[in-house]
Amino acid sequence: MIRPRISVVGVPKGLRYFVTESLLIVLSILLALAANGWRVNVQEQRAVEASAQALHSEIMASLSALEEVDGYYRAVADAVGGVIGAGEFAEDDEAQQVFSRIEVLRPTLLGLTAPINHAAWDIAKDRGDVSRMPVEVAKPLVALYDGQMPIFKSSAQSALDVLMSSDMYRPAETAVMLRTLQAHFYELSAQRGAIVWRLQAAQEALNAEYPNLTEENR
Repeated sequence: MIRPRISVVGVPKGLRYFVTESLLIVLSILLALAANGWRVNVQEQRAVEASAQALHSEIMASLSALEEVDGYYRAVADAVGGVIGAGEFAEDDEAQQVFSRIEVLRPTLLGLTAPINHAAWDIAKDRGDVSRMPVEVAKPLVALYDGQMPIFKSSAQSALDVLMSSDMYRPAETAVMLRTLQAHFYELSAQRGAIVWRLQAAQEALNAEYPNLTEENR
C-alpha cells in the first residue's frame, strides 16, 4: 500500500501573521494596563501625600490652639468652685444679678468652641487616602480623630450646654448647675493632656513617614 507523504513546511504565512498580530495586541494591552496602573499609583500616592500635608497642618493648628488654653480649664473649674463656696443665691435674685456673680464664665465660650478641628481628617477618609497610608501612620491618626477627639468635643459641648442652659439663671438651680459645670471643666482639664499627647503622636508618625512635609507647616 502506498501511503500519502505529508510534508510539514512550517506554519502557514497567514497563521504566522495572525499569531504575531495577536501577540502584539496582547503585549500592547499589557503595557497600557501597566502604564495606567503606574499612573494611578502615582496619582494615589500624591493624593495621600497631600492629605498627609493637610493633616499635619491641621494637627499643628490644634496643638497651637490647645497651647493657648493650657491651664485654662482647671482655672475655670477652680474659679467656679470659688463662686459656689461664696454662698447660696437668693431666690429673689434676677438672672442678670446671678450672672454678674459668675463673671468668670464669660470668656469660656472661646475655650469651648475653638481648640480643635477635623476637616482634613474627614476629607482624607472620604477619599480613601487614610486606608492607603502605612499602618504606623493610620493607627495614631485613628486613635486621635476617631478615639480621643470625639470624647473631648463631647465634654466641651456638655460644658457649653450647661453654661447656656436657662437653669443657670434660675437662682434656685444655679448652685447645682455650677457644680455640674465645674465637673465638666475638671474633665476637660484632664482630657486636654490626653488629646495633646495623641496629637503629638500623630504628628511624629506623619513626619517619620513623609519627611518632605513643608517646613512652613511644621
